[in-house]
Amino acid sequence: MSDEPLSQEEIDKLLQAVLSKENEKSPETESKESESEDHLAAEPKTAEEAADIEANSATNHDSINTPKVPPQILEKWAPLGSLQLRFTAEIGTAPLKVGEVMQIGIGSRLPLKTRWVEPLVLKLNGKTVGYGRVVLVGNKFGVQVTKWGRLTH
Repeated sequence: MSDEPLSQEEIDKLLQAVLSKENEKSPETESKESESEDHLAAEPKTAEEAADIEANSATNHDSINTPKVPPQILEKWAPLGSLQLRFTAEIGTAPLKVGEVMQIGIGSRLPLKTRWVEPLVLKLNGKTVGYGRVVLVGNKFGVQVTKWGRLTH
């Protein structure tokens, strides 16, 4: 392995190879995941239901140190372990005109296209790799991953 940094194209190929092996799942597992995604997209009908969703998202989260990739794959890709990636959790987007941006000030509220019950979009180096929800990790914001890996839109 050379000391030259990897190009974005090389990083993308490596990630795709790892993710494709990671996501070789049984149809039963994938069906359960899609059921849980349907639950995420549904709006809560009552304040109690909304509070329950919020409580679950704040308490039921795994540590980042809990590997979800089989040990043989982790070992194979260990040389890439120190490669720095940019992780982003995106809550939504909004198209703005220059005139609108010039009107933004402290206290401004910007509506996003995303509804509040929709999952966050998780990205690595700008590419969507999963979905999640906001949780508290200690006294900081965190993300609980609800879907990870090869995604089809």
